[in-house]
Amino acid sequence: MKNTQPKYKTVEEKLEKDIREGRFKATNKLPTEDDLIKQFRVSRNTIRKAIDVLTHRGFVIPVKGSGLFLRDVYSEGAIILEFF
Repeated sequence: MKNTQPKYKTVEEKLEKDIREGRFKATNKLPTEDDLIKQFRVSRNTIRKAIDVLTHRGFVIPVKGSGLFLRDVYSEGAIILEFF
């Protein structure tokens, strides 16, 4: 059975799982866009959409010129007031 889920959603779910499991705790930072493109074998737009979702859900904070950092205050069960 083929995965009918959008590619960005697959990427977003995998990154969320990795964040929750502490994979990025040592650096407190996600890999670069280029590294994520290579890792997931998807387009830059797909990575950016996945990162946008993670940002809106409170998992990461993009810092222009520095990268994507994990939020210190993510709270399980927090209410997200934005709809997609």
